[in-house]
Amino acid sequence: MSISQADSASSILVTRSQVRAGFAPPEVTESHPRLAGSGLLFTIVVMFAPQGDAITFDPVAMLSIAVSLLCYFAIMWGASFLGATSLR
Repeated sequence: MSISQADSASSILVTRSQVRAGFAPPEVTESHPRLAGSGLLFTIVVMFAPQGDAITFDPVAMLSIAVSLLCYFAIMWGASFLGATSLR
């Protein structure tokens, strides 16, 4: 890699502190939430795509896992919400 290629590669990299401080290009700050959501969705699809046979073979087991995760997220969200409102 030549020096000019290294300079151009480093000019595309944007750090989290640059985004928070407002020094990032507008196209990065506008597309950031969409990239995060689509990256999360892609990760979930890639993780569970090979498990299709197991999911369709035993849906009760998958349902019990889904219910327990839903309860976990509801409890954590409620605790975070109450904690944040108590700090106000």
